Formats: sequence, C-alpha cells, structure tokens
Amino acid sequence: MNVSKTSAGPGAHATAATKTAAPPRRTFVEVLGEARAAVQRPPTTPPAAPPKARPAAPETSPWHRVAQDALKVESQLDGILKAAASGKTFSPAELLVMQAQVFRYSQTVEVISRGTDKLVGALKQTLGTQV
Repeated sequence: MNVSKTSAGPGAHATAATKTAAPPRRTFVEVLGEARAAVQRPPTTPPAAPPKARPAAPETSPWHRVAQDALKVESQLDGILKAAASGKTFSPAELLVMQAQVFRYSQTVEVISRGTDKLVGALKQTLGTQV
C-alpha cells in the first residue's frame, strides 16, 4: 500500500492511502486446470529399466479398461501420498484435485466390488442348480 504524508499544520501529520490494483480474479476451472497439470506431471526420477515391448494385445473389455484405469489412479495416488509423506506441501487447488481423484477412485472401486459380488452370486447360483 502506498502511503504519502502531507503536512496539515505545525506538528500534525495526515496520511493518505492510495489503493493498489487487485490481481485479476481467476475462475475455479482455471485454478483446477493448473492444479491438475501440476499433479499429473511425470516424476523427476528416471525409470529403473526401460519397459519391455509387449505383443499386440487383443481388444479389451470395458470392465478390463475400468480395472486398468482404477489401478492407474491408485498408483498416482500412491505417488502423491509418498510425496506428502516426504514433506511436499500442496496448494489448495492441488488438494481439491486430489480430493476429486480420490472420490472418483472410490466410486470406481465400489462399482467393481458390486459387479464382482453379483457375478460371484450368479456363479454360485448356477453351480448350485441341479441338472
């Protein structure tokens, strides 16, 4: 804040404050995008060994892709938790992104769990049926 002093009389001082320009406000989506980009940066340590070339895999089912995505998010969250345990501090925007990722991950795990439970129940019922 800029303050200028003017003399109003002998021995008296008056101060006049001038307002400074406020920084431009950003939308929540802009902050969220910046935090998501910061969280999704690749690790700075090089990989231990180059990945082996895989043969062309057959087309995967939607359930397989859901499970693979859940495992990918789980490994990302593990990395974030390791960074936090080592002393890294996160901005509020990064924490919001992390909270959203954990929420989506927990929903995915719940859907996989329910689907698996129903599948096992159907198999038990089918195998228990006399032919």
